[in-house]
Amino acid sequence: MELDRYAKDPADHYRCSVWRLRPDGTPARAASESDRPRTGREIARLIREVAGGAEGAGDGVALVAVSVPPDALELALDEWDGAGAEEYISARLGEDFHLVLRCPKIRRRSRTGPADLKRRWNARHQSDTLLADHRVGGRAGLIGLLKTTHRDTARVLVHGSTEHRGELLPVCLVMGVPVVLWDRAAPGPDDCAPLDALAPHGPVDGLPERVRHFRVRAYADQVVPARPALVWEDIELPLPDELQLADPSEGTERTG
Repeated sequence: MELDRYAKDPADHYRCSVWRLRPDGTPARAASESDRPRTGREIARLIREVAGGAEGAGDGVALVAVSVPPDALELALDEWDGAGAEEYISARLGEDFHLVLRCPKIRRRSRTGPADLKRRWNARHQSDTLLADHRVGGRAGLIGLLKTTHRDTARVLVHGSTEHRGELLPVCLVMGVPVVLWDRAAPGPDDCAPLDALAPHGPVDGLPERVRHFRVRAYADQVVPARPALVWEDIELPLPDELQLADPSEGTERTG
């Protein structure tokens, strides 16, 4: 899904376009509602409809990759609830899907970005996790690490306040780090313990599912204040502009 908004749009409303990848890897446009702003609840319902109508929808947990503008990386997309008024159980996106983020507008601000992303993604099973907290030395320190001792690092765990994350997250994305995890509810540098429950240093390919489990528990237990956010850049997953070019008009469907 591609998410965006215009300056004139109402607060907390967004425009979206949705594609579904068929089992053979070809894309099908599932919905294009970029001509009008929608609430988070409306978008969540749209995603549920698209995912529910996909081939093999009942076979497992679907991955929902959301391309967001740079100022929306901290948006609580996973908490958008698409349950209808008549439904008994809530349907937050983060509970029912592997909801992950992408930010191509930041990624493209590097001449070597595509090559860096491919190299790091292919090394994701061998490289160690880099902890980017207040000891990393800020923006300059993180750049230095990712250029030298962590040149092949595929996963960065960012700890710290909103201001600290705002400084380090763009560095990770520009330098091609495909997997970035942080707690968007963390108020300061010492609030990293809550994410330990999802084993952030564990097997990398299982991270989206561990984040989903964590979210289910966190939504149900108000004692757990953490709200994990996960950037996940699978190099095999096309970006929205690539889908727009590849999507044949005869495969277009509209939902919602």
